Amino acid sequence: MNPLDNYLRKNKISGSAFARTAHLSQPTVWRIRHGKVKQISPRTAICVEVATGGEVTALELLYPRKRRNRKEQGETAD
Repeated sequence: MNPLDNYLRKNKISGSAFARTAHLSQPTVWRIRHGKVKQISPRTAICVEVATGGEVTALELLYPRKRRNRKEQGETAD
């Protein structure tokens, strides 16, 4: 599941409320939550990180496959 979607569900925040907090459009938040964005812009990723207080990081949004592959393989970052 998407880290932003996990965050919003855990904290019971609607996509539209989060969009206002993060200064993003509601369709942008929906596309991120549902994996419909091929590549998130750095600006958008930073907006999400700031709005979540760092619970969802820009790096995990910008590089989702790399993070997922390391977790699946049990590797840690050096």
